[in-house]
Amino acid sequence: MIREPNIFRTTGLRHRRLVSALVFLTSLAVAAVAAEVLLRHRVARQAREVWRAGGLLPRPYPGVEYGLAPCPRCDVPVSSLGFRGGEVSREKEPGVYRIAVLGDSATFGVGVSAETDTVPGRLRELLASREGRFEVINAGGPGYNIRQIFAMLKETVLPLDPDLVVYNFFANDLDNTVYEHRRLGGIDTLVFKTFDGPDGAPIPGVPDGLHLWLNDRSFLYRYLNYAGYSLRDRLKGSRGGTPYWRPNIAHISRMADVLGARGTEFVVSMENFSRCAHFFSPGDPVSTRGGPRDCLTPRKILDAVAAECASRGIPVVDLQPALRDVPLDSLVADDIDHYTAAGNPRMAEELFRFLDDRILPRR
Repeated sequence: MIREPNIFRTTGLRHRRLVSALVFLTSLAVAAVAAEVLLRHRVARQAREVWRAGGLLPRPYPGVEYGLAPCPRCDVPVSSLGFRGGEVSREKEPGVYRIAVLGDSATFGVGVSAETDTVPGRLRELLASREGRFEVINAGGPGYNIRQIFAMLKETVLPLDPDLVVYNFFANDLDNTVYEHRRLGGIDTLVFKTFDGPDGAPIPGVPDGLHLWLNDRSFLYRYLNYAGYSLRDRLKGSRGGTPYWRPNIAHISRMADVLGARGTEFVVSMENFSRCAHFFSPGDPVSTRGGPRDCLTPRKILDAVAAECASRGIPVVDLQPALRDVPLDSLVADDIDHYTAAGNPRMAEELFRFLDDRILPRR
C-alpha cells in the first residue's frame, strides 16, 4: 500500500479547514442578512399599530424623534402643544405666574387618569389655595430622556414665557438609548438608536467610524447593541454608574444657563422608581418585584443629580422622603415603575411645600 506523502495530507487538511471556514462565514453572513430582513419585517408590521395607538407625531421639533398628537377628547387629553391637559394660551395673561413642569412619563402621569393624580395636576390644585394667580403646565414627555427634555424646554416651553421651570427628574432620564423616527416599508415607525461618544454606549473594540456606519444602516446592529448595553448595565447594577452619567447630567446646568439668561426661576425635583420609593441605602425595603441591587443605581443617580445642582446653586428637592409612610406596594402603578394615585399627589405636596418656602415668597 502506497502512503500519501505528508505534504499532500497537510495540503488536503488545510484545504478542508479553509472550506469549513468559508462555509461557516457564509452561513454567518446569510444568518445575519436573514435576521436583518426578519427584524425589519417585524418592525414594519408593528409600526402602524404603535403610531396609531400611541398618538405620536414624528419629529415635531429639533432634538426629538416624536411628540404627542393633539387629542382634546381622549381620556387623557393632549393639547395642540403636545402637553397633557387643556389648551395653553401662548400669550401669558397679565398677573399670572406661569409654572412649567418638565419631565418624562412620570411627570406626564402614565398610569393615572385624573389630572389631580399627577404631580403637575396636584401642584396646580394646591396653588389654587394660595394668594395670587398661578398656572401650571404639564410638560412631561412620555419616553423622553434628559436630552429630549432639554430640547422640549428650548422649543416649546420657553416660548410660553414661564416664570418658573421645574425639572421633575426621574431616575431613567439618563438612559443612553433613544428612539429614532424612520419610514420603514412606507410606514412611520420608531426604532432604537444607540449614539456614540459621551452621549451613548460605544462597543469596546469597534472603531468609531464602523460603529456609526453600522448604527446608521443596520437595525440588527442597533438592537444587539441596545440589548448588550442593557445587559452590561444590569450586570453592574450594584456597582452603579456608567461613564456617561456626567455628560448627561450636565444638561441640567445647560437648562440653568438657558433659563438664567432669561431671568426665569429654575428648580429641580427628583423622583425614584416606584418600587424603590422606600430605598435610601442597602438594607432598605423594595417592592417584591425587585431587590436592593436594582435600586442602588437609581439612588446613586439621584445623589449625582443633587451634587450637580449643589455645584451650580440650583435649588433641588428630593420628593422620595415624602413617601416613607405610604405602603410600598400601593405605589407601584405598572411594570415600568410609574406611581399610582397614592404616590404622585404626595410628591406634589412635598414640591409645593418646597416652592412655598423657597421660591414663591420672592414674588
